[in-house]
Amino acid sequence: MEYPSRPEPFLGNDEALSATGLVQPGSMIRYHTRLVLAEGTDVTAWTEALKQALASSNLALEATQAGFEVGTRTSVDVLISLRETYRTQRDYAGARYQYLLNKLRLKQAAGILTDNDLLEVNNLLTQ
Repeated sequence: MEYPSRPEPFLGNDEALSATGLVQPGSMIRYHTRLVLAEGTDVTAWTEALKQALASSNLALEATQAGFEVGTRTSVDVLISLRETYRTQRDYAGARYQYLLNKLRLKQAAGILTDNDLLEVNNLLTQ
């Protein structure tokens, strides 16, 4: 049985490790899964919340710009709103990236990563 890369240095060989019975089939996959996805993290809900925050931030920016045009908002208000919009865009892009990276890591740990998975991620990143 061949084991995925171990998280810490190991003095021994795979046969000796297998003989101890300490590593059962799938245990390294569960270990890598715990590393990739924090306990209780719902990545889909997190990404959707960031997508909603992005839409909300864009609306707030438009409202602030309209207020500036009619004289009820200052240029500082517009800049603050613009900064928040860019921050939200950054957070959303980071969440998408982390989701894709974690998906690839999980498939790699399970030994089911294929070329098609990489092509799918590439297509998503170019959108």
